[in-house]
Parts: sequence; structure tokens; C-alpha cells
Amino acid sequence: MCSSDLSSTANATALLQRAWLTLESGVYNAYPWIRSNAHTILGGRPGLNRTEDHWYKLKDISDVLGDFLAVTATMPSGAAGNSSSSLFRYDLVDIGRQFLQHTTELVYVQVMRAYHVSRNITGLELRSRQLVDVLDDLDSLLATHPAFMTGTWVKAAESWAGHANATGNEAETKIEDESDLLRFNALNQITLWGPTGEIVDYAAKQWSGLIKHYVRPRWALFLHELKHSLVRASGKPFNEKKYRRRVLAEVEIPFTHSPS
Repeated sequence: MCSSDLSSTANATALLQRAWLTLESGVYNAYPWIRSNAHTILGGRPGLNRTEDHWYKLKDISDVLGDFLAVTATMPSGAAGNSSSSLFRYDLVDIGRQFLQHTTELVYVQVMRAYHVSRNITGLELRSRQLVDVLDDLDSLLATHPAFMTGTWVKAAESWAGHANATGNEAETKIEDESDLLRFNALNQITLWGPTGEIVDYAAKQWSGLIKHYVRPRWALFLHELKHSLVRASGKPFNEKKYRRRVLAEVEIPFTHSPS
């Protein structure tokens, strides 16, 4: 190994050590009373005045992401995609995911400001587009690693179909029926957790596919309803109960019955 390679390796090691020490002292050092961070802005149905509590500095995430991206610059061309760096790629996607989640929170605050304070339709439309754009970026990022793909989860569930004693056409029909049921259960578990959302978002995930076909449409409908509540001549406020009924019928239940 030449001296330049040694220098690059040492620099990458220093950057990663700094990144992990930052995570250790903040993100991975929750206060004793922090029981769960599952209910994030993206981990539930959109609504008015949603908030998130953080026990760490949001700047830590951007700093850590910067260190990880700097490490990729020290790698030989194509090395970041090699199997030998799969753990690094997983962490890079995970940290990028967290960064975009926080970005969504920041844009959401601006959406609420445009709706509640300025009551400005143009401002609301601008912030709405920005929020949806962040969701598109998030889905694209998650699609770069199989551990963050909804399809990985669904295929694992469907693989259990056909473990019954049947032959011929009977076996093919049974496998297809079982596969459909297993797919429904897999999708329902990470969304509604019940036929009509009995424990909705209990097992929420941030996975590619789920963001694109479930989370994004939820937000698109929410933002559409917000806009229309501003343009109505009567000034009728946003009806959150009505929105929940619509999103259940138009987005959430159809998603759990998505074909393979």
C-alpha cells in the first residue's frame, strides 16, 4: 500500500471515529425517560400541529452525514458499492434517512406557518411542493439498499407460501392464495395493523416503496385538503376527522391490498 493510500485510510478512519463518537454522545444516548422515538412526523398520519421531541442536537445528524460523505470521497472509484463496504453503505443510507426526516420536519413547520399564520395560498403551495420533493428524495435514497426496501420485507413473507401438502393445479392455486394473504399481512402490519387501522402506524417504517406509495399519498391528500380549506369562500377550516376517513379509504386500505 502506497503512502497516499495509507493517508486516505487514516483520514477515513478519523472521520468515522468522529462521526460515531458524535452519535454515541447524542443520538445513542437518550435520557432514561425517552421510551420511544417511533412516532415521528413521518411515522403517523399527517395532521395539524404535529411535533417531535429530540434529545440530541439536529446539527449532529448533518455533521455525521458530512463525515460519512467525506469518507466516500476517500474511497477508490466504485468502492462504496462493493460488498466489502455493505455495512458502511447501510449506515450511510440510515444517516441520510434521518437527515431527510429532520428536513421534512423543518418544511412541515413552514407548511403550518403558511396555513395558520400567513394564510397564504402561494406560500402553502410552495412549502407543500418542497415537502413532497423531500419525500421523493427519501424514497430514492432508501431504494439504494435492500435493507430499506419494502419489497425485501414482502418477498420474505411471500416465500412462506406453498408449505402445504398439495400437488398440481390445487397446489398452484393454494400457493397463489397463500401468497396474496401473506402479502396483505406483511403490508398491513407496517401500516394499519388491522383491517381498518385498529393500531394504525404501530409498526411504522421508513422504507422505499412504503414512502412512495403510502406516506407520500397521505401527505399529498393532506396538503390538498389544507389548500382547499384556504380557498373556500366560506373559510371553513380543515376538517381533520374527514381527512382521516378519506385517507383510510383512498390511500391506506388500498395500499394493503396492493398487487405484487
